[in-house]
Amino acid sequence: MAAVQQLEPMPSLARPQSLNGNPFTSDVDMERSSPPIQQGLPLCSEPERGDTRIAVIIYGIGQEKIVAVFAEVLGKPSRTKNRFEDVTQHDQDWVIGIPAENAKDDIATRDRGLIVAINAHCTGLGMPPDIYLSAQCDYEFLYTETPFFRRDLARFTSHILGQLCHHKALMAKPRTFIISTTFPDVHAALPNIDILTVGADAIEIRVDLLKEPLGNGTFSDIPSLSYVGEQVMLLRQRTELPIILTTRCTNENGRFPMDNPGLYYDYLYRALQWGVEYIDVELWLPESIRKKLYEQRGNSRIMSAFHDFSGNFKWTSDRAESIFLESQRYADCVKMIAIIHDPNENFELEYFRSKIKAKYPDSVPMSAVNMGETGPVLSDAQQILHTHHASSPAHHRSSWANERGRD
Repeated sequence: MAAVQQLEPMPSLARPQSLNGNPFTSDVDMERSSPPIQQGLPLCSEPERGDTRIAVIIYGIGQEKIVAVFAEVLGKPSRTKNRFEDVTQHDQDWVIGIPAENAKDDIATRDRGLIVAINAHCTGLGMPPDIYLSAQCDYEFLYTETPFFRRDLARFTSHILGQLCHHKALMAKPRTFIISTTFPDVHAALPNIDILTVGADAIEIRVDLLKEPLGNGTFSDIPSLSYVGEQVMLLRQRTELPIILTTRCTNENGRFPMDNPGLYYDYLYRALQWGVEYIDVELWLPESIRKKLYEQRGNSRIMSAFHDFSGNFKWTSDRAESIFLESQRYADCVKMIAIIHDPNENFELEYFRSKIKAKYPDSVPMSAVNMGETGPVLSDAQQILHTHHASSPAHHRSSWANERGRD
């Protein structure tokens, strides 16, 4: 893996600090319809005012203190109320907590223009969270009580409220490195996460490669939303890198079945609720799903993905341009990958990249990739590199080397 400078120092686990025995003041810090996207906010890398709606935290039994932690992170006082209908404009400068049992009564009829509803669920209370609350809330924060990662909550909050994001900074870099994890269980990567992510600017979690144990020595064909949620939580607790969540289909070198496109929506939409920074949306999915995810993405970003492993794809064809145009309709960045047999086809890719840049100067950033039988075929102009660490499982390790359509 190529060595590059990182945007920020990599984190390492610090010892928990406890105050008065309250697990929510412990900070296992690391030392080194959903709300529409807020129009007019830039793709920022600097602190912004962000979403100014009243944050209402839904909490479980015995978890009242999580409301105060949200309030501390947001720099506001907190108080609890019984129902959403009790929240008014007078609560604008407060963080409000509502018990989960009460929240179910009127969460569906809340004033969405006034309130952003966050379902804070402690995994120690059992998984999955209440299905109805998960479906109705704007966002969902999964956390462990012991240890408790305060920085994870701060990162989640700043992202979903649009106060801080890394997209602009990543797109401005001359070369961006993305590490793809191929572990069936994220736990296996955690001891070496610092090593795995050296030089990386973002980390991808392959949902289709996760294997959820069923308890009898077998694994689920498709990991449950509950299992995926815990995996995302574990990864986010140990790294501050932006996360890309991918559900790769069988036709595009993945393991997710293609007979139910709605399944992809369920997982990708839940990733938006979890505050994942990027979701990978494959171009073959119905336009209705791609459009809906784009409209519901909030402060997350959508990476449109197209793969052609037939060996017959031509960058010089009209089809290549039409695929790009369709991809960018509901995306913040576009990724196109093709298998080639002749390294000289890199020149065709470079021609395509230059043509798109000249013809559509205001288009979203594009990553274009040529792959050979043994992996990516590199050229000097490549700017975004997807790679895998040698300690990752072998599946899909020789992934993509991308070149962005913007300098």
